[in-house]
Amino acid sequence: ALTGQNLTAGTLLQTTGTPTGASLKAAGYQVDTTALKTFITNTATSGSLTGQNVTAGSLVTLTGTPTGASLKGFGVAIDTAALKTFVSGRTTVSASAPITGDGTTANPISVTRATATSGVLTTVTNGTNAAFTALQYDVDTTALKTFINGRTTHTLTNPTNTITSTVNGVAATATAVNTVANSFTVATRELTTTVNGVAGTAVVLTDGPDSTTASNGLTMTGKDVRLGGALTAATTITTTAANTLALSGLQSGATTDSILVVNPTTNVVRRISAGRFKNGNLLVTTAATLTVADSIDVVLFNGTAASTITLPSAAANVGKIVRILNYAASNANVDITLSPEPIIQGGSPNFTQATVSSQLSVYGGNAASVLGNTIELVSDGTNWYKLGN
Repeated sequence: ALTGQNLTAGTLLQTTGTPTGASLKAAGYQVDTTALKTFITNTATSGSLTGQNVTAGSLVTLTGTPTGASLKGFGVAIDTAALKTFVSGRTTVSASAPITGDGTTANPISVTRATATSGVLTTVTNGTNAAFTALQYDVDTTALKTFINGRTTHTLTNPTNTITSTVNGVAATATAVNTVANSFTVATRELTTTVNGVAGTAVVLTDGPDSTTASNGLTMTGKDVRLGGALTAATTITTTAANTLALSGLQSGATTDSILVVNPTTNVVRRISAGRFKNGNLLVTTAATLTVADSIDVVLFNGTAASTITLPSAAANVGKIVRILNYAASNANVDITLSPEPIIQGGSPNFTQATVSSQLSVYGGNAASVLGNTIELVSDGTNWYKLGN
């Protein structure tokens, strides 16, 4: 009716027989290791135990006397996986310098060295496989600039276009600007300046306030100043033997046109009738009256009734000569009356005569017979004078 407990093994002891249910209470056997050690020490004499040799392992070298140094044979080996983890934890690994291998003979650990590269202002020689990780050398440009600036001076002299650079007391001189050129594109109104072959950014020229005016013979249309307009002041154009004034493309004129003349004292340009310089213009009329134009030099009258001929302005025809012939086709005398009356003889006052008869007379007795049938007149700018019959 009583169920026994199992016996259990203890340190350095094994159970035998039928330990299951062999005890009324749970129990185990435990070796007294201290007593066991004393037992062995007192039992085993010196030299009675043969030791095993200690052998070397991977990456380990033995020192001292490894022969017979161990009661059991063993070797010392490096935990390559742990070593790799240890090394990798303390080594910067990159694609350019990887650590490969697992430490075995077939696959040893290997570190590929990277190639060192040049940096700013530096040059690397023999850089292939020179480093365990990729690297480059850089110059501290700020410090370098400070270093150079402290030992460099530059001077630009504008009048001579010369720049002088002095470094560590050694001076060099050169021309600052060799060439300057400007170009303007009319279509886009762009102005581009090029200095020493380097073109600057084009500047678009825009229209600013325009204060241009035109006067004294000039006319302004929009932004176009043209020749033509009223003179607003006395104007003189001075020419020389080399700088002459010429007009080309002039068209043919008419007999009624005027001729330009120049006053020899003031050089003022005026006009006079072209008729003053011409003879032979004929006018035949049967009208009762006639006004002589500036262009007429000779009048042929064949009227049958008394008529009046008005002379041109004496003031506008200085030096002009007018010839009048009265040959009326009539048995009776036909008189021509001139207006204004020409002066025919000097005196105080001057004598004038206005009538030109159509009949010839060989003796005097009246105005008509004195004048005859022909009269020649000239203007002095104030009056008309008779030159002769």
